[in-house]
Amino acid sequence: MCNRPLLSGRQHCSQADAAAATAAAAAAAVAAAQLRAAQRRHREKFRMFVRVLMAYLKLKDITLYEEAKCIIQDCKDRNRRREPGYECVTTIIRERLQELVGETIWNRTEYYLQHFPLHRIQHLHLQQEQQEAIHPTGAGGGGGGGGDGGPPDQDQPQKLKFIMFMRVLMKYLGTKDPTLYQQAKHVIQDCADRNRRNEEGYESVTTAMRERLQELVGKTYWERTEIYLEHFLEQKRQIEQRQQQEQQEQQQRQEENVVGG
Repeated sequence: MCNRPLLSGRQHCSQADAAAATAAAAAAAVAAAQLRAAQRRHREKFRMFVRVLMAYLKLKDITLYEEAKCIIQDCKDRNRRREPGYECVTTIIRERLQELVGETIWNRTEYYLQHFPLHRIQHLHLQQEQQEAIHPTGAGGGGGGGGDGGPPDQDQPQKLKFIMFMRVLMKYLGTKDPTLYQQAKHVIQDCADRNRRNEEGYESVTTAMRERLQELVGKTYWERTEIYLEHFLEQKRQIEQRQQQEQQEQQQRQEENVVGG
């Protein structure tokens, strides 16, 4: 008889604890769902930003547009291979694109994204996708016009390097020979246009640009640009190696702190 109130109290506590645990689990589930929804919105917003950026680059700077395409694909490939520093593909694409296009174009794209109606942005990107589906310009497209042939993973590094070469060449020409710079700019745009129209001899836009630009600028400018590019790439490799080493050291210190704690 004396134990009944005690048992009743214990049962009451047990029920209260179970109810509290259920409420806590429900709250945690809601919080997790809200976090996932926020992450989805963030990813979708960035995807929309990239669409606007690529549409803008395609209109304003075809060379920068092609390099941005290569960077996006390169980030996706490295993410699939689980390379260090590429665990979050959205973050690394954002960092590399921002470094590529610079502050002015990046801020202008953010302005367009904020002030243009959503349906106009989606329509703009839909037109771009339809055009590329008919006349693709990306690397590695087999069959139809615009591709450079072969698996994307094989062609991508070479195409990216050539696009970087073109950027160095154009900057060099802009400083040394403005007339030749304008002619080279016209050649690049003309090759891209002919590639989109599937003209014979322009199936590989990279090859066509390389041949016509080399013929236009001559041996001296071409070789000098190759030297500048190699110097730039070597500096870039050294920076990446230092950054990777710093990340590894930081990760090692964090692991040591966890073990020591």
